[in-house]
Amino acid sequence: MRRQLRIALANRARRLVKSCAGILDRYAGSRKFLRVNWKQGGLVFDTFRRNKRQNAVYGGCFSIRLAVLALCGGCGLVVLTGTAMAESRTAPGGGNDPSSAALSSCVSGETTGIDVTSTSEAGLFVDTDGHRYFATEISSSHIEPRSADASPSSSEGGQARLVAVPAGKPNRWGFIPAWIIDHTDPRPRLYQAEQLLTGNALFSPDIAASECAISLRSAEAVARRAKSGAWGTAGGARVFSGAAPASFQGNAGRYVIARGRIVSLGKTRSTRYLNFGRHWKTDLTVTLKSSDETAFNEGLGANGWQIDDLTGLFVEVRGVLQEKDGPLIALRHPGQIRVLEGKRAGRGGQNSN
Repeated sequence: MRRQLRIALANRARRLVKSCAGILDRYAGSRKFLRVNWKQGGLVFDTFRRNKRQNAVYGGCFSIRLAVLALCGGCGLVVLTGTAMAESRTAPGGGNDPSSAALSSCVSGETTGIDVTSTSEAGLFVDTDGHRYFATEISSSHIEPRSADASPSSSEGGQARLVAVPAGKPNRWGFIPAWIIDHTDPRPRLYQAEQLLTGNALFSPDIAASECAISLRSAEAVARRAKSGAWGTAGGARVFSGAAPASFQGNAGRYVIARGRIVSLGKTRSTRYLNFGRHWKTDLTVTLKSSDETAFNEGLGANGWQIDDLTGLFVEVRGVLQEKDGPLIALRHPGQIRVLEGKRAGRGGQNSN
């Protein structure tokens, strides 16, 4: 994400330089008099005198040029400050490296890990004893085949040094959920965050606490805005519309993200239903176990919402897509749903912010 933010800053700076140069040309007639260039990541301002005949122009325009340059400098400071603030807010934990910030949010600093190596399958790793680990909290089921840069490696092209920190019990296939830490560079990085930043995975919440979830979701958002990795390829990652059930066809079994307005709610003894259309046989339906409702209410409660409040709200859901009387997503973790509207006002009309 650090690289994407630098690119965004560079693009803003270039546009600012062009605007300033245009204003300066309007008053002085030639960019050769004051050259404003972008070289190797820095702004270079060159001023020089012309011949005696043209020095008269210099005297008449210099004060104007200084005023315009001061204005440009002020705008540039705003751009730089705003970008720095955005970068510092990208993930909890501070610092300018989002991957390292995600590491501090998701993994305890005192935790020891197990050396592992990557396998031929994305997100799967193995230790010297043959135990297998998978990178928790991310899914690459939307990417086929595996992209060439999905496996971490050192900057010199050698093998990455990876450590797995177990995060739960083995699943039914014997794979152990784990945080994967890349120690190849002097500053450790979280593999999950790196995959999200490069668009090689989607955030798939399972065990992440609030601060960790914010870090990983932010990393995914950076890749989506920059159209990195699968976000920039046909048939890759996308955000589906809950109001267009036909768009889900052919994606059963893949991890998807969908946004839409909940039309109605339903409930049985064992299941809660979130309906995105009036025709449940064809429209998108999202379900969760009634026994999990308290946990989901706690998750939504951070913004003042409850499951029973969701009718008419615009939400984002994510999960493995099924085809069962139309597209279906079954929620297992509160992080799989979030309301995309403002926080609800609390008691006495006070906003819950």
